[in-house]
Amino acid sequence: MSLSVKTQGGTGGMTASIFVTGLTETDTVTATKGGKAVRGKWITEEKIASYSIPTMTSNTTPEGTVTASAYRDDISAPFHAFDHHEKGELLRWATYNQGLSQWIQYDFGKTVSISSFELELFYYNGVYDTACAPTAVKVQAVIDGVLEDVTETITISSWDNGLFTYELPNSVEATAIRFVFTVPNDFKLGRIQVYGTVRETVSGHEITKIKDYGMWTVTATNG
Repeated sequence: MSLSVKTQGGTGGMTASIFVTGLTETDTVTATKGGKAVRGKWITEEKIASYSIPTMTSNTTPEGTVTASAYRDDISAPFHAFDHHEKGELLRWATYNQGLSQWIQYDFGKTVSISSFELELFYYNGVYDTACAPTAVKVQAVIDGVLEDVTETITISSWDNGLFTYELPNSVEATAIRFVFTVPNDFKLGRIQVYGTVRETVSGHEITKIKDYGMWTVTATNG
């Protein structure tokens, strides 16, 4: 493997660094520029990355698990609330005469710090379907293995261009999130998204002490 990386260092004694992932500890990574060469060191560190639920293609793929209290039919399966389908498609999460309180849950499969969420109405024939919209939502989360209330019941009195966005007063460390909706008999919801951060353990070769500004060639050799 060989690639070129532009570094910005060298002024005021400051140095740049390069971090290369996707390799093994026994591989060798070297950055060269002219007659200079700096070898990488294998490190493992914890990073904080932004998080949102991935585009789900089923209730269990590509990651996590979607469950719900009920759904109407195949095109209304719970994962369609997280599949990022195009507006105007019939896909959605929906129930019909199955009760006026419905919940949907996403298990992250890891601990996520949840900070906010966004709901989008079902959109079809060029309009958002407000008649089938939920009128209230309560957020719950699995914290240390226990399902707990995160919010009180939140009345959804209006939608901003089909969207309802809510920021939690405090971030919540959880392994799953559940939305409990107050719904009409004919209920449809287009999309749900959750935002936050996740701690990830990342391993790779770090090249430090690069003091010379410019293009460096990074080469990896199998160990």
